[in-house]
This record gives sequence, structure tokens and C-alpha cells, in this order.
Amino acid sequence: MDELVEQYFQGYLSVREKVDLLRKSESDLQLKQAFIDRQNLQALLELSPKTGDKDNMQANYEEFLNEKKTEKKRAVFWNFLRYAAAAASLVGVTWFSTKLYFDHPRQKEEK
Repeated sequence: MDELVEQYFQGYLSVREKVDLLRKSESDLQLKQAFIDRQNLQALLELSPKTGDKDNMQANYEEFLNEKKTEKKRAVFWNFLRYAAAAASLVGVTWFSTKLYFDHPRQKEEK
């Protein structure tokens, strides 16, 4: 019976065999306990770290840091561009108003 429980959790049983095993476990207390024990073991195994988790975590962390650096560079670039646009607008408005003021023909008053 323990072999059937193992095959159940490893995914080797067909749907019909799984249903039969679950029905048997409702009436057989020993089978039910073996099923519960294996289920608990499976849950604990899911929680334990896997072999490549540390490497995967390190790679994800480095990717996260690179994204943060990229975001910071973009923010600095856009701030620079914003200030440059404001300065260019100020220079342009000053030049345009100065040109209008000095190039505008003045009417001379006759005495």
C-alpha cells in the first residue's frame, strides 16, 4: 500500500487508480495515516530550499540591482533634460523679447 501512496504523489497513477486509492483510504485507517504522512512529507519537501535556489536568488538580486541603477540613471537623465529645456526656453524667450524690443521701429515725436 505504501508503494501505491508513493506512486500517487509521484504522479504515476491514472485517474481511476487515484480515485480508488482515495476511496480505500477513507475506510482503511492505516492507508489513511500513510497517505497523511506522505502528504506532510511532500509539504515539507516543498518548503525546503532546492539546490539551485541560492544561485537563482543571487541572479535575481543582481538583476534587481541593475534595474534600480537603470531607473536611477533614467531619472537623472530626465531631470537634466527638464532643466535643460527650462534653460533653453528662458534663453529663447529672452532673445526673442530683446530682438523685438530693439528691432521695433520707434515713432519719433515731432516738436
